[in-house]
Amino acid sequence: MNNISGGARGEEDHHRSEQDEAEAESVLSDLKGHLLLKNSTVRLSNLSFSVPGAVANLQGTYNLVSETIDLRGTLKTDSEPSKTTHGAKF
Repeated sequence: MNNISGGARGEEDHHRSEQDEAEAESVLSDLKGHLLLKNSTVRLSNLSFSVPGAVANLQGTYNLVSETIDLRGTLKTDSEPSKTTHGAKF
């Protein structure tokens, strides 16, 4: 979340070390959504949250046994999307 937030605000070096992450203040706000737990799978709908510089709207599933996550949605950022992540961009 901190990497997304830093990139969303346009920070150039938003990829931090584990120690930096442990010391960094995390700000997750406006967490809202609906969930349904059935057969060890949580179905999430209308899930939304914000971090400084970004707002996310998601839906999907989380399996409690396998810890498999399948979330899809939109991320609106204050800066260019290419700055929110690292690696290959398509």
